[in-house]
Amino acid sequence: MIHPHKRLLHALCAAAFSIPLFAQGFSIGLIGGVELNSDFHYRPGRTFPGVLFDDVPTTIRSAYERSRFAPKFGLKVEYEFTTRWSVETGLLIHRPTFTSTSTSTFTFDPPIRQFSLPDTPRVSRQVSRYDEAIWEVPLLAKRTFRVGHGTVIVEGGPSFRPFGGIDGPGRFGMTGGVGTMWRVNRMRLQPSIRYTRWSDVRQPFTPAPFRRDEITVVLAADARGATLRGASGRQPLSVGFIGGTTLTKAFPEKEGWEGLTSRLAGVALDYRFTDRWSAEANVLYHPLVLSERARATVVTWEVPLMAKFRFGSHSSRPLVTAGPTFRPSGNRNSTNPSSFGVTAGVGFEIPAKRLTFEPTLRYVRWRADPPAEFAPASTRRDQLQAMLSIRFGL
Repeated sequence: MIHPHKRLLHALCAAAFSIPLFAQGFSIGLIGGVELNSDFHYRPGRTFPGVLFDDVPTTIRSAYERSRFAPKFGLKVEYEFTTRWSVETGLLIHRPTFTSTSTSTFTFDPPIRQFSLPDTPRVSRQVSRYDEAIWEVPLLAKRTFRVGHGTVIVEGGPSFRPFGGIDGPGRFGMTGGVGTMWRVNRMRLQPSIRYTRWSDVRQPFTPAPFRRDEITVVLAADARGATLRGASGRQPLSVGFIGGTTLTKAFPEKEGWEGLTSRLAGVALDYRFTDRWSAEANVLYHPLVLSERARATVVTWEVPLMAKFRFGSHSSRPLVTAGPTFRPSGNRNSTNPSSFGVTAGVGFEIPAKRLTFEPTLRYVRWRADPPAEFAPASTRRDQLQAMLSIRFGL
């Protein structure tokens, strides 16, 4: 039986190698926006008098806060069948805001001992914060109308949350939206407002349940493949496969055991602005092995977004690359990998007819893992990766 994550990886690779068939109607860009309503339902606070801690009656007061205008951003891909009909998909990162401005607070009067041990300090206030990135994948059909001198776009289709959100947001929803479009040189700007109705998920232990109705204002900026011109005769847009291995172990030593090295694989997309400068995005499937003793797998996906600079004027030449990287995770086995880091690397570009081979050595510095109760280990913050991408121009 094929693991669901491997099926998704196979689908990504197949999509990458099928893109050249549709290059003329293909466009790629960035998309971002904010939610107009909160991710969570309102939940009133409560007071529990007379609760016993250490045989002392204590009054507990709970208060729940939630923030609005949560941002989301990511990449989008669109294919135009005709001048009126197209289909769009994308990958957006969204951090629901039960975070620094959205908290659940418990106040104890008189203070209590946190772990019911005689030598631990007493606490009078505890705050729990939601800090979970969610990844959204909309798949929308779009219809373009001419209205006077303007353009109106109506869109609709399913949306998915394949991973992220430990407290169980809806994994499937239906999205509808309306927007318009302007052209700025080769770029297209598409502002729109979208409504999504997510599937119901029962959450008996969540401080505030997720809202099923989501209203979002988004702005997309993209460029069609047929309008792009390469630098020095090179194809500006290339796509392909990328894979490699870590040269450092995923988890540091703990109680005489440490994690193992692991392999990465996924798809790579590179857009060349000039002969020297380009931007690259990867989607990498990266399972981490917890330790030599407990060979449990922590499933992660790494999404680096990097600027790239090439040296020299020969066809084969060295390069440097750097940028942020994001890491949603699942099947955590009580760990809590951080979701953000910074990537830098050096490599070499080797063109061969329509193919480009690019071996690189990358260094990733991850943000420290958030606290996780009963975590067997925290991921190593410094990672070294040996990678090879094989891309072809569109």
